Amino acid sequence: MNSKGEEWDKAYQKLDGRNSACGQLKSRVESELQRTDANIAILDWIRIRSEDPEPVHQTLMERTGIDDPTSIAGNWFLETPEFSSWIYQIREGAVNSVFWLRGASRYPIY
Repeated sequence: MNSKGEEWDKAYQKLDGRNSACGQLKSRVESELQRTDANIAILDWIRIRSEDPEPVHQTLMERTGIDDPTSIAGNWFLETPEFSSWIYQIREGAVNSVFWLRGASRYPIY
């Protein structure tokens, strides 16, 4: 093969390698965009994005007295054997331990 043909082959291989790298990068970006869209959909399902949750949070804290430093709200949960066992596992280094809550809270807030 002549010198010009070898130069073209090298240039083509270099271009092909860059094309492949761009394709991989494009796939990663598209995947990340899909995850972002999924996260936004979940947040929309949980709450309206334009709604500021702070006023509602502040109202609940005031109504329940949970922001009072002497409050014992939530202690019943922290003292359960299930939570104590789980927190012990976390402190011992368990990385795949999940504490799952289901159902309504013990005391409804009116």
